[in-house]
Amino acid sequence: MLFVDGVEFCYKTEKILNGITFRLNKGESVAILGTNGAGKSTLLKSIAKSIQPKKGCIYVDSQKLSILSFEKLSKIVSYAPQANKGSFLSVFDFLLLGKKHIFGHSPSKKEIKEVANIIDALNLKHISLKPTNQLSGGELQKVVIARAILQDSKIILFDEPTNNLDIKNQMEILSFIQNIVKKRNILAILVMHDINLALKFCNKFIFMKNGKIVYEGDDKIVNKENIKEIYGVDVEIVQI
Repeated sequence: MLFVDGVEFCYKTEKILNGITFRLNKGESVAILGTNGAGKSTLLKSIAKSIQPKKGCIYVDSQKLSILSFEKLSKIVSYAPQANKGSFLSVFDFLLLGKKHIFGHSPSKKEIKEVANIIDALNLKHISLKPTNQLSGGELQKVVIARAILQDSKIILFDEPTNNLDIKNQMEILSFIQNIVKKRNILAILVMHDINLALKFCNKFIFMKNGKIVYEGDDKIVNKENIKEIYGVDVEIVQI
């Protein structure tokens, strides 16, 4: 479904992504793991077309993403970035705008109902009429994730989705994402730092270091030897 082919990206003279190549399929929840500065967020931005790779191409179902219009791209890829700022828009209106590529000028009852449903599902009803620039960091994080899910795309990108969230909301959000992937048979890619949460909610893993993919596979690659190599720390892995 998603094919990243030899992608490279530089900030000025510093190479951030170096020959990134992998394939991912529908129904996968993929955790991208690695230290700060490994290139994880830059990789997501490249897939979301927020930045343009210096080399390489990204394909979805054989379509080259770089040539797609914003409208067509929004039906294929949605993106919940790590850093978010609110606005004067209420939570409800902000979420409804996530469906604009579908309804055009005026939303139907169906789109309004979908927004109301996700507000209920993620326990956002008490802030649904509140301006997004008056939300706490955790509240805004949940709203941005909800909007990305509402976009109904084939691929959803989450850059540190548990950022600013307490443990209860972390579990709630990741469980919701996991269920959406299964229900819609879509692809979710999550940049994560918490390996325990990644193991609980994801079924495929990519380790990055210095702008390269070092390991890729199922949970068998999340072992103490690989963690030592990537993070430089000694760990014990215990199943409970």
